[in-house]
Amino acid sequence: MSGIGTVVSARTASTRLFGKALLPLHGVPMIEFLLERIRDTRLGGQVIFATTRRADDDTLAAHVAALGIAVFRGADADVAGRHVGVAQAFGLDWIVRVTGDCPFVDAASLDFCLAQWNALEETDLISTKGVFPVGIDYELFSAATIAREWPRMSEEEQEHLTLRLYRPELEFMTRRFAKPPSWRPTESKYVVDTPEDYERAVRVVRKLGGRCFSIEDLLQVTDE
Repeated sequence: MSGIGTVVSARTASTRLFGKALLPLHGVPMIEFLLERIRDTRLGGQVIFATTRRADDDTLAAHVAALGIAVFRGADADVAGRHVGVAQAFGLDWIVRVTGDCPFVDAASLDFCLAQWNALEETDLISTKGVFPVGIDYELFSAATIAREWPRMSEEEQEHLTLRLYRPELEFMTRRFAKPPSWRPTESKYVVDTPEDYERAVRVVRKLGGRCFSIEDLLQVTDE
C-alpha cells in the first residue's frame, strides 16, 4: 500500500517510568523488542521511529538507527506536530500509530487490522480502542486530517495526537477494527507505563521464552 507508514513513537523522558524504552526485555531494549516484532508487517508500509530532538533522546535515536529503522526527530510534547513532520518527511498519506509502551504488538495483528481497511473509503481514523486488549493498540489515521486539525488543537490534543478526532461534536469519520475471532476475552493489560507494568512484562516474556510469540500465546499465558 503506497502512502502508508507505521510510526512507532517513544521518548526517554517518560514521567512514570523514565527511560523505559531502553529498559531490557529479553536481553534487548524494550523499543528493539517492539520493533523486531512489528518490522515484518506486509501491509503497514515502512516502519519509522519517531522521537524528539531532545539531547536525552540521542541514545534512543542512535540505537534504533543502528537496527536499520528510519528515525525521525521532532517536537517533544507536541506529538501531533511530530507526526505531521513524519508524514511530510516520508510522503505518507496514512499513518499507523504504535506507541513505544506497547511492546507486545506484532506484525500479524497489525496486518489483520489493515486487511479490513479500504484506502478509498472516506475515513479519518480507525482504531482498536475498546476492541483489542489494552496495550495491543493500533490507530490508522489520515495524515491530511491531522495536518489540517493540528493548528486548531489545544496543548492536550497536541500531546495526545488523535484525541481531537474522538470528539463526537466534531463529527470526524471514525470506526473500529474487528479483532481476530480466535482471541480469547481478557481483562489483562499489556501497556508498560509503570515499574509494576515493566516487571509484569519481564515475567510474561520469560514464560513465553523469547520474542517470537503470537498474541494468542500472550493471552493464554497471561490469563493462566
